[in-house]
Amino acid sequence: MSSKLSQSALRLLRPVTAFTTLAIAPGSALAQNGGWTVDPYLRLGAQVTVAENAVRDDEEGLDSDGISLNVEPGITAENGDLSVTVRNRARRIEYFDDQREDLWRNLLGGEATYQTDENGAVSAFVDYGWNLTTAEFPRADQLEIGGQVERRFGDEHRLRGGASWRERDYDDLARSSGSGPRLDGQYRYRLGANHYLYLDGRYESIGSDLERRDMERFIVSTSYQRPLARDLRIRPQLSYRDLRFPGRVEADGQPRRDTILIPELSFIYSPGDWFFVSEFRYNIRNSNDQERQDDGYRIALSVSRAF
Repeated sequence: MSSKLSQSALRLLRPVTAFTTLAIAPGSALAQNGGWTVDPYLRLGAQVTVAENAVRDDEEGLDSDGISLNVEPGITAENGDLSVTVRNRARRIEYFDDQREDLWRNLLGGEATYQTDENGAVSAFVDYGWNLTTAEFPRADQLEIGGQVERRFGDEHRLRGGASWRERDYDDLARSSGSGPRLDGQYRYRLGANHYLYLDGRYESIGSDLERRDMERFIVSTSYQRPLARDLRIRPQLSYRDLRFPGRVEADGQPRRDTILIPELSFIYSPGDWFFVSEFRYNIRNSNDQERQDDGYRIALSVSRAF
């Protein structure tokens, strides 16, 4: 992958890493006089997935039968309304299909969040990932820089809006690259303890020096979370995705376009430091690419623990 992109990511992450290191150092001025508190953490997890004709995107889920193991060490330094986090998420993916290549995936990042008042916060982040899955190609390195604004209105209403810019280097023979924005918005309505209604929207695009990698995607979704018992919740969700590739002309003479309706049902169990999720998803797909018209499913079971 591109050393230039890697070097840019490390330059951006260096100030955040150095800042947190200062906060951690015994006897440091930050620790003694600045009122900083430091909280290191470690999360370990595993996921098993069974899937057929699953949708490939940049989410955590696998798009094929396989198992993944996750290790995420991190540290958060806080001082009053300001918190700074440095984290690294390493993931080993083993596919059950011998035709798929097993891989390591890594995401190194830093984030700073400032609590503007009791009802609002702003944050900025930078992440660099190796071997990430994207909608337009199965493997890429990515540098992402962005921010988010959050505002709450009483106990019931919360709004979030975010924006980021992404630079990608693809692991293809052409050594192609791409870049573009991502915009996110979310509304959450609180009905009670662990009882929520969510509305989400996302727009993203990538422009590449290889026309086939050009991509534009719209996603809207709604989900409802309700407690069933202590530490147990159910979460049905319905998503609609509109995915377009302007540089891929299909047999009908039009650029490729996929529309996907995804009903999903998840059960979440979180006793103490443990976190269990079972997810059932079905993809109802329509495309002018004949090879992308089959519906599919995805079943995933995951477990993680925070230390």
